[in-house]
Amino acid sequence: MGIRSSVSVVVATRNRRVLLVDLLTSLARCDPLPGEVVVVDDASDEPIEPGARGDGHPFRLRVVRNDCCVGPGAARNRGVHASRGDLLLFTDDDCVVRPGWVGALADALEGRADEMLGGVGGRVLARDGDVFSRYFEFHGILEPRHHDSEHPRRIPYLVTANCGIRRDVFMRAGGFDGRIPAAGGEDAALSMRIVRSGYHFEREDSAVVEHRFRPGLREFAQTFYRYGLGGRYVVDRYLPR
Repeated sequence: MGIRSSVSVVVATRNRRVLLVDLLTSLARCDPLPGEVVVVDDASDEPIEPGARGDGHPFRLRVVRNDCCVGPGAARNRGVHASRGDLLLFTDDDCVVRPGWVGALADALEGRADEMLGGVGGRVLARDGDVFSRYFEFHGILEPRHHDSEHPRRIPYLVTANCGIRRDVFMRAGGFDGRIPAAGGEDAALSMRIVRSGYHFEREDSAVVEHRFRPGLREFAQTFYRYGLGGRYVVDRYLPR
């Protein structure tokens, strides 16, 4: 089993200890392994202690904690600044990654002869089989559609459930917009910042994560409400009028 020392995986989490351990376990099964995993505990009610972090995994694991909740965008920014790799891979604490995930994103970022490739996004499948999870997967809610007929691999934006970005591109764009307080819109805002710098994104179908969508009608409505708030923020601040 190899290690991609150039890869840092950054994960923001809050009050999802059990799900986080599942994610770390799946990362430990990757081949190749990431060089490091940086977990940002965004002021969980119970701090992530060593026994809950998944200690003993075959990669360098660092947990940093925020004293107050700053939101997923700002939390990921802190994780990036605490990391070392030239390639930044992002996934969420309610995901598990398939064994080839690290290699697929890293190969796409390093292997394509395109200096203006700023990032790549993979597939997001449902972990569970309930009707709400099947709806999210069927409609590809977390999978940006191809939008350029001349460049069929290109996608308009990235989602943090499954993406990889070069560190220099991330830093040049200024990172995530930390003013977005809840999950929803922070990845689209970052994508727009990157695109304004002249870069584009491509899809890598072999990079797959399985997402645990929250079942239930109330949770379904809350998810789209949050996405709507984030989308409105992005439209107001990043799209020309």
